[in-house]
Amino acid sequence: MLYASADGAAGLVAASADEALELAIGLPGWPGLLHLSPADAGTRLAAAVAASDEAIRKSLPDLDARRAALRGALDLPDRSPGELFARLHTALLRTEPDHLLLEAAGGRACARLDPHPRPPLRETVLSPGLTDLAQLRDDPSLWPRSAGDKARRATVLRAAQFDRQDRDLPLLRRLLAAEAASPGTSEGLRLAAVLVALHGHSEALPLLRAAHAAPQAARWGLPEIPERPGAVLEWARGLDGSQLGDDPA
Repeated sequence: MLYASADGAAGLVAASADEALELAIGLPGWPGLLHLSPADAGTRLAAAVAASDEAIRKSLPDLDARRAALRGALDLPDRSPGELFARLHTALLRTEPDHLLLEAAGGRACARLDPHPRPPLRETVLSPGLTDLAQLRDDPSLWPRSAGDKARRATVLRAAQFDRQDRDLPLLRRLLAAEAASPGTSEGLRLAAVLVALHGHSEALPLLRAAHAAPQAARWGLPEIPERPGAVLEWARGLDGSQLGDDPA
């Protein structure tokens, strides 16, 4: 279950509608507990829950009776605040990297509800490509599968951008040829061309020129390939430094 706050933050708070109801009934002050972690499940959590319930009782003196009635009517178990909070924390940590929430209007990522640290999102994004890249390095018979799959090409090329090895040139040339031949290609055309050119091999020039001649090259900002083979490496380094780089951070 997804919760979005009035100030634009969002996050998962439960794994099901029943869990969300249990949270709302048993831990109504949960929005004020988001800064806590399971390590605080002792006195800090108990004190925060007690203070929250006391504030609610000022307007709902029969809070406990209402809770019991709702649980009975909905056939929900009576779980402890510690158990409810642990489930809330687990759900919150699934918001990223399992899910990336975007604003519908601007397409920007929503702020998270909680401040708890996660592994960098880039690790999750790059993981499939790095796995594929490792397999392709060990087994060239798998190259046609990745070269013919637009999504796999994209993830492998991105992985190769951040994990560069000299032995990748034959694979990169295969991927570049596939990008150039794909009418619906992505920015992978530019990335593949730069990665190939960075190896500085003059025999790659015909392939690089073919990539530049592809109709989609202009759309993705692939400048004209220099005439002199020696200038191609500087051309690639310039694009790499200004638009790509090898640091995912």
